[in-house]
Amino acid sequence: MRYDLDFFIGSVTCMLVELQPDNSVERRQGKYYEHYHPCFELHYIERGEASYLCGSKTTEASTGTLLIIPPRMYHKELSSSEDARKMTLTIDISRPSKAAEADCDFYNAFSGGGVLSVSVKDSLLEEELLKLKRLSMTGDSDFITREKMRALAHTFTVDLYHLLSKEAPSKTELSKDAAITREYEIDTFMALNFMSNSSRDELAEKLHVSPRQLHRIIKKSYGKSYREKLLEIRL
Repeated sequence: MRYDLDFFIGSVTCMLVELQPDNSVERRQGKYYEHYHPCFELHYIERGEASYLCGSKTTEASTGTLLIIPPRMYHKELSSSEDARKMTLTIDISRPSKAAEADCDFYNAFSGGGVLSVSVKDSLLEEELLKLKRLSMTGDSDFITREKMRALAHTFTVDLYHLLSKEAPSKTELSKDAAITREYEIDTFMALNFMSNSSRDELAEKLHVSPRQLHRIIKKSYGKSYREKLLEIRL
């Protein structure tokens, strides 16, 4: 389904153009021909295995793999296992001016290495992908649903950049919507783990930030430390 939800990361204009929550059946029916897109296409293998021809190279992908295919690269799916379940996102990331050095680094993290294959299994990125999938399958196209998807697409793109570039998350400013989404992640983690021995380090790893950065995020969002917020939930 086409969404055309735009968002900004620094001076870079991005857009969630299209999302197909499950393209497995269509691919098995042989409707997937060699083609290319003017923007990035991301293939997430939720379950099973799949093989892709990207340019002149064959890429194998298994459960939890995210393939990032750069703009204007011809590609096609060669095969997939019978139990395969896959979703596809098309994301446009505008090329920044050379003057915006930091923003060029952001763009190059996605496009500098040709086809990129990363594992997102059991990570925050996987959770974000599955949330986008669930939202797209509600059948709602109202303002609130679209804004939730916009915020998630922003957060997902920022977090994916951190994974690809190994940059500290604090170097990228989050939008208000993305910050709200991250607060939701913190609230959910604390609500599920407030009686366990889950530590601040676990939550920091889940959000792809350092413990010190997490302290600043929680202090800014709630005006409390991690322990104070956890105690508030326990009471």
